[in-house]
Amino acid sequence: MAGLISYLKNILRTDEEPRLLLWLEIATVAALVGLALAFVRPELEGWGVLDVFRSVGIQGGFRQFLSGAPARPLEPLLLATTWILGHGAVGALALVYGVVLATKYVIARWAVLPVVRGVNGWMAATLAAVMVPWAGQWRGHNMSQQFSAMLVLAALGAILRLRNRISLGWVALGVVSIILSLLTYEALVLCILALPLVVLFGNQRSLRHSLYPALCSALPVFFGVILYGLFFYWTLDLGGGKGYHAILLSAPSPFKTPLKLLRYLYGTAYFTSPWTPIVLITILAFLVGAPILALPDRKKKAAIVFLAIAFVLVPLFALSYAINFYFLSDIERVGFPTGFSFLLLCVTALARFFPDRHGGNLVAGVVLVTAILLGTAANAYNCYLPYALQHSILRQTRAL
Repeated sequence: MAGLISYLKNILRTDEEPRLLLWLEIATVAALVGLALAFVRPELEGWGVLDVFRSVGIQGGFRQFLSGAPARPLEPLLLATTWILGHGAVGALALVYGVVLATKYVIARWAVLPVVRGVNGWMAATLAAVMVPWAGQWRGHNMSQQFSAMLVLAALGAILRLRNRISLGWVALGVVSIILSLLTYEALVLCILALPLVVLFGNQRSLRHSLYPALCSALPVFFGVILYGLFFYWTLDLGGGKGYHAILLSAPSPFKTPLKLLRYLYGTAYFTSPWTPIVLITILAFLVGAPILALPDRKKKAAIVFLAIAFVLVPLFALSYAINFYFLSDIERVGFPTGFSFLLLCVTALARFFPDRHGGNLVAGVVLVTAILLGTAANAYNCYLPYALQHSILRQTRAL
């Protein structure tokens, strides 16, 4: 965080373009918070959790939640916070959601500073906040997923700082962030395992010279995932094996039919909307198209092949939902790790194809961020519509 503060101070002392960038980033965060205040609502799923807090209190609510999903003891934390602040008021939930998004943006901006700065850092942080193509970005009951992603971004920041030298402080931050993220919501576990790949491929050195930094950066991932895995295994026996995860794991596995599994996974991640692959490829082109086109032919072809393979592999990080085919057909579930893994691809590409960390074209950044914000505004409105319908039905029912 000290690095981010120093970076902001340098911006305020330099020429007009970096100062303009700072104001553009402030406007971006303000737009995200404004969308949260305008459109984020709890819906019936969120109301169900809030009603538990109303009925049995905060402590009783946590106990009831833990009895059903002991592997996620932190999942109801933010909804409990909204209850404490507003006792069910929709404005309290929207405010907390907005604060989480703003914090997520700041942490993402700090996280990528070792490899991506300037306009590229702005675009990367915006993608981290929005997580294209996640359809459930603006649903109030997905606040725990946002919090979990925010913690993984903190782990990414620690891991990127371990690529040059081992520091117990950064290792500890990475381990704690990973464990807290998984204790909140474990869907990003495969993305967490992939974090060292950003170090391995996010530079222009050979793989042989990148291997040792990647292994150093993997220390938090190794310890964090192992410790949570032991905790997860222990929770399976709680409540007589009748908890949420124990029941899911007892069902037939989709891995027994791998072709059907992949058809569901890719169909949901990339083809629920035919525009999804086009949008994601366009974002990649805006981010790294110019430096790749400037490469010699041989390196240009290698770069395109690298990005094409990585793009095809992105949905595989949603295999954390390969518990049943219902989960694999749910775009809100599959889109969450897909959006985060696409973000990791974008950060890796920016670090790999921009040797100057301060690279990026301001005009291209304005166009891309504006397009992302307009697209996510439409998504926010679509997420608001079910709440509006539910609220209307309930109001009319009460009037009878």
